[in-house]
Amino acid sequence: MELDLTKPAIPSNLAAKAEANFLIKSVYAMLKVFLFSLTALFSLLAVEACAQQTSGALSLANGWGKFYIGATVEPLAISSTDIQFTYIDESPSVDPLVADVSLNSGKIAYGLNVGMEFSYPSGITWSFDGTFTTNAGNNLSGANLGLGYRFKLSDRFFVIPVANAGIGNGNFKLGDIQNISTYIQVNETQFYSKEVNVKLRDQYGYVAPGLNVFIPVNNKWGIQFGGSYKYAFNRGEKISFRGYSDSDESERAKDQEKLSEDNVHFYLDGQRIRREAKLIDFGGFKGQASVVFFVGR
Repeated sequence: MELDLTKPAIPSNLAAKAEANFLIKSVYAMLKVFLFSLTALFSLLAVEACAQQTSGALSLANGWGKFYIGATVEPLAISSTDIQFTYIDESPSVDPLVADVSLNSGKIAYGLNVGMEFSYPSGITWSFDGTFTTNAGNNLSGANLGLGYRFKLSDRFFVIPVANAGIGNGNFKLGDIQNISTYIQVNETQFYSKEVNVKLRDQYGYVAPGLNVFIPVNNKWGIQFGGSYKYAFNRGEKISFRGYSDSDESERAKDQEKLSEDNVHFYLDGQRIRREAKLIDFGGFKGQASVVFFVGR
């Protein structure tokens, strides 16, 4: 017997709360990327210093480190926008979530890109960066490694073909389970918070050939424009649950369920999905524009 899926759409204030939480997490993730990049930079400078002491020939005048931050656009193609979702928790009181969700059908997500790039005198470059984008509550994040080669066309113009590879994660809000008794239970995890946030989580990997154009303004900073085409490989979707393990909401807790579980009812356009929904295509053109600051020159 099928369940009645008639609950209205998610209130806008909940979407705003999710946006704020995502912003906080994005800033925290960017700080982690920055600290990782600084560690890598110090390692590079140590190697450069040792080389200078032994040969005196190697100089950051020909190779350098760059910290960059800028705006980015990511592909976000949604194949189906009408989702009916029902979840029955495993607590004795049975706390259900019934939601009828219409995902935004936009093709692009906008956000921030932050990272480091290291350029060697030989012309080889490598980079590490994090991307954090959002579109109407659909939040994407990813980590990218790039290997390229720098072509100097003039003192003020460099072209860098680059091969990228990375992983990404998309989170799409489905709703909140309201705690109508003592706790909400997902598998062995017990949530004692007033509500538990529920999202469709889609993880993927990708490769992306690209091209960057770098224009140094002076010996302190410059600007960079880049574009790449992502070939994405979806790893499958799961339903994620986040809340608190105590009523004071001081201890965070999380868990997840597969779409194949009996208490998960996930429908796309009226058809129940038990395995991969393949709801989102993360492949396509990615563009970014960044302000670049030289480090170590």
